[in-house]
Amino acid sequence: MPKLTIFVPDQEPLKVAFEDEAEVSIGRAEDNDIAVDHPSISSHHAKLVLGAGGYTLVDLDSTNGTFVDGGLADNTVLGQGAKIVFGQVDALYETEEAAAPASSPAPAAAAATRPAPAAAAPSDEEIVRPMAVRAEISSTSNRPANFKNLSPMPARKKKDAAAQLIAFVGFIGALACIALIGAVLTMKIS
Repeated sequence: MPKLTIFVPDQEPLKVAFEDEAEVSIGRAEDNDIAVDHPSISSHHAKLVLGAGGYTLVDLDSTNGTFVDGGLADNTVLGQGAKIVFGQVDALYETEEAAAPASSPAPAAAAATRPAPAAAAPSDEEIVRPMAVRAEISSTSNRPANFKNLSPMPARKKKDAAAQLIAFVGFIGALACIALIGAVLTMKIS
């Protein structure tokens, strides 16, 4: 029976077992078979598709990517002990059968991707069932050290409320001065 152990930062490892499911979706949205609430995971991040050679991992055009054994996941057949990274969340794929190795070797450029932490194989008592699993993230959220914002828009800085109040009072004062000068000039002309 295939098992996926997901290592959400600051949480206990989440162990999920699935058997002969045709497709298993993984993402942040609650309509996924495995929902993992982490900011680096897209709402519909990836899926596992059962085929003749076992499960194939397919990235669903996620923002932060999906990697298998250090290489980009591109319809990669998962083998025993495959180390997966969904965005910034590590996972370990295990199966009792000897599955075929990954369909493509890991490129040298992607070899720097960090591997999943070493963990003991989950016992049958630790495996979570049914498929709809919700992983929780800690109440404090910090960006990973290697986080890169790919947005073309610069980050907006919070504005200081006191500075905004001073600017508003200054603007009203300037309008009052202009109105006063206008009134004085109008009286002199008349």
